[in-house]
Amino acid sequence: MALNILMGKAGEAYAEKQFMDMGYKVTYPTEYKQGDLRVVDVTTGEIVRVEVKTARRGQNGRWQVCFRKGKKTDCHHADLVVMQLVLDSGQVIPYFIPSSDIGMLQGTSFSNATSPSGKWAGYRRGDYRIFGGVQ
Repeated sequence: MALNILMGKAGEAYAEKQFMDMGYKVTYPTEYKQGDLRVVDVTTGEIVRVEVKTARRGQNGRWQVCFRKGKKTDCHHADLVVMQLVLDSGQVIPYFIPSSDIGMLQGTSFSNATSPSGKWAGYRRGDYRIFGGVQ
């Protein structure tokens, strides 16, 4: 199996655990192209379709994330994109981006995962809380 596929599966499992640790219910969609995870607020029943994108630093020293690529990858069908940048230490830096804010971008890259500047800086998060009622 290709390394990028393994990284993607590991990223989905990591995000699932983080959401569950926040008290959310997590399921996998049965519909084609509807995000990687369904995150459910157990107090309200609200559901968010989540596309998980996980990247490690490449040989060029940058983290590169693909939002759209042919028929395989398309964040447009999810409500929220969770972009996880993995540091060399293994620490994961999460960014929570509404898919509508990604627009038609094919992808993005970072030179600094921990201190972003520009467009994505405001989306960096310290935890995986996406609903107001669950602690």
